[in-house]
Amino acid sequence: MREIEIHAVEILEFDGTDGVIRVRCGKGTYIRSLIDDIGQDLGCGALMTSLVRETSGPFEIGDAVTAEKLAEDPERYLIPMDRILEGYEAFTIADEFLGLLVNGVKIRDSRITGEVREAVYRVYTTDGAFLGLGEKKDDTFFLKLNLR
Repeated sequence: MREIEIHAVEILEFDGTDGVIRVRCGKGTYIRSLIDDIGQDLGCGALMTSLVRETSGPFEIGDAVTAEKLAEDPERYLIPMDRILEGYEAFTIADEFLGLLVNGVKIRDSRITGEVREAVYRVYTTDGAFLGLGEKKDDTFFLKLNLR
């Protein structure tokens, strides 16, 4: 059994038989399982008939657009990948290591590994191009997710 985080459960509607709830929870929470658990605890059972994810990470349902709207003006609505990953600290890779990094080589040079602590980073070239996610782990630095 995995531990999950439930921050809040709100009853939005209830007519004695059917109801609508809002759940604020941590990642990895299975809402269908939560509904089943609630039904078992109440001794009457429960069944989920609909699910709407209102937020996920930095995304909110209020910012969503239809496919038609997106097709009309994609530049207005598409979010740059590095902006989505702003939760990770930025790291700029020196030009001399760029070829190695994008070709999947784990860099063990202390000029790179000595600059950062063990963590995942947004990696940029010296001219500001976003490469992907890099990770410093066990005295190596490598691209974990190469978007180039």
